[in-house]
Amino acid sequence: MLTRFIPILSLFLALLSSCATQSPWQVDAINSGTTSFDSTRLRYISLVDTSPYLTFELMRIGDNTDAFINLTRPSIGKEKSVEITFTIDNQKHKRTIELHEGKMRLLLPNEITSLLIESLQDRRQIAILINGCEETLDPAHFGESFSQFQESQSFFKTIFKRP
Repeated sequence: MLTRFIPILSLFLALLSSCATQSPWQVDAINSGTTSFDSTRLRYISLVDTSPYLTFELMRIGDNTDAFINLTRPSIGKEKSVEITFTIDNQKHKRTIELHEGKMRLLLPNEITSLLIESLQDRRQIAILINGCEETLDPAHFGESFSQFQESQSFFKTIFKRP
């Protein structure tokens, strides 16, 4: 009799898992045991583009939070900086930002970091354009993920507390 219900239960679980919404925001944390070296990362992973040209991430080490744009494919020549356009509610914000060594990572200025966080918290979509390549940050689930990002260090200290 139980064997008759296994296929029905399997179908029910498959339907239930397919209905769950997937978040493009991913939080990772590392507890080093020393507050100044603990780190937390919140990154946007596109659910649409399986091979994005660029990714966005927030990184917190200790009490300092920085935002980065990571380029996934080399495309910048000998330039030491690149122009980035952020479009929020049809308003364009252009900045020229220096590239890190290797030309695959950009550290965003604090005022841009604040603008992006506030916009995402207000559930506004953000388009990022670099060298003709664009990524759009979907604000869905950002609020929950950002809260987890802010709280994760204390969570990991509680769970993985060293003796």
